[in-house]
Amino acid sequence: MLKVVALAVGLAWSLAGAQPAPAVPEPTEAVATPPANSALDALLFYQLLIGELELKEGRVGNAYEVILDAARRQSDDALFQRAVEIALQARAGEQALAAALAWRKARPDQVAPLRYLTQILLALNKVDETAEPLSAWLKATPAGERPGLIAGLPRVLQRVPDQQRALALGGKLLAPYLDLPD
Repeated sequence: MLKVVALAVGLAWSLAGAQPAPAVPEPTEAVATPPANSALDALLFYQLLIGELELKEGRVGNAYEVILDAARRQSDDALFQRAVEIALQARAGEQALAAALAWRKARPDQVAPLRYLTQILLALNKVDETAEPLSAWLKATPAGERPGLIAGLPRVLQRVPDQQRALALGGKLLAPYLDLPD
């Protein structure tokens, strides 16, 4: 029996040695640009982890607060957007509005917070407060994309319950663009 085991072990060793070694890739020349390091430090990583775990556990309010705090600290568009989306998923309109306002304050040069702010204000039926961010959205949109936004404006305003107010708002917003060439 011992001879059989020794023979099996010897055969296994010899077969292992007979197999060709896996090909080792040839070293290539060094990459010209080093990989980009993340701005994610330990504190931010921990904060985002806690926020996402809170959300997973159903504590949406805590998750919103933690993610919004991280967004404010980092002034990061993706984190602000995440905070707004968490509030919207929880159907917490006022919190979504607060996050969008914080986003706009932190990043006034960006179009995305204006878009979210306008849509949230309209969803909350705060039509009178919508004029300023919607006007800023129109101004901040590149000239080549502005006709598309203007064409979509009726769709944006269609959910306003008082259509006369929506029409007046649209007319007020579009007045500066009526005399522009196509």
